[in-house]
Amino acid sequence: MRKIFFLLLVSLLFVNLYAVGDVKLIGGLTSSNFSFSRDPGSDFGIDIDQYQKSKLGLIGGIGFVIGSQLGVEIDVMYIQKGVRFEGSGSDPLFGETGVFEVSANLDEISVPVLLRYKFLPGTSPYVLGGGEVAYIISSKAKYTVTDAATQETYSGTEELDQSDNLNKLDYGLVFGAGVEFSSLSVSFFVEGRYHLGLANLFKSDTDTPAQVEGDDWVRTKALVATVGVKF
Repeated sequence: MRKIFFLLLVSLLFVNLYAVGDVKLIGGLTSSNFSFSRDPGSDFGIDIDQYQKSKLGLIGGIGFVIGSQLGVEIDVMYIQKGVRFEGSGSDPLFGETGVFEVSANLDEISVPVLLRYKFLPGTSPYVLGGGEVAYIISSKAKYTVTDAATQETYSGTEELDQSDNLNKLDYGLVFGAGVEFSSLSVSFFVEGRYHLGLANLFKSDTDTPAQVEGDDWVRTKALVATVGVKF
């Protein structure tokens, strides 16, 4: 029900903004990661930090720009966030050695609300900043492990959506800059953004294996590169 309500609000926002400003079509790539209050593997004798990698994903959506030089931009976007852990090591519980890759994948519908300043009329660089509210529509963990002794490979997927430990609401700050190349009726742009998550993806009233302390937190962060058109 919460997912349907959130998507309904996004649809209403789309309809109302379409008539009052310029429209941007946006597409690009994300390089995302998680930040932790402490190393989640420390209680198992594992230094997770040495295995943590950024995860590539996609971003796409539509934006609405109200105002010319100084204005407001409101976007409705699909964005992939997540994190990867890969490397080789020994299981501290069973002593087995192998190669592993584990990834957490979040699919979000995000609504950034940004203040936008364009330095010059026509072709010009611009900067923007503000906040975003996002709803996690899908969350999965994928793993692949190869046993060094037997060379057997094990893989699988776990639906994190079914877990009561995951918050569905993500929010944070967004900062970015870009260049707009203006023509008669259509403008092209190249843009980079940084999404700094402030929401704790752990629910505050539950403990997970990675959340031994009640005040532990995990947050998203992502670098985003986009291109698109504005008309």
